[in-house]
Amino acid sequence: MKYTAWLLQTYPELKNEPSVKVHNYVKQAKKDTVYQRVLITLFFFILVCVLSFSIGYSLSKFNEIDETLAALISVVTSMLVSLAIEGRLRTNTIRNKLRELIDKNA
Repeated sequence: MKYTAWLLQTYPELKNEPSVKVHNYVKQAKKDTVYQRVLITLFFFILVCVLSFSIGYSLSKFNEIDETLAALISVVTSMLVSLAIEGRLRTNTIRNKLRELIDKNA
């Protein structure tokens, strides 16, 4: 995600600021949200494991599908869903921190 472009689009007054200052906002936001992003990743890793098991179990138990195919379908499905949601949450976490930093320094 290009946070600098998002910042300049959301806060047009930053276009007059030096680009180093804008990049520093992004660096600071990423640094301040490291633990939150790690927790999000950990949560979604656990979610992928649970979803994979439950989807795979359901497919192999209630359908006439090979267990290997059921496992493959469940892992791919749960990973795609969780990666999409995780990416969105991580982006929103950084954007919220950027808003907070900009409002604090305004």
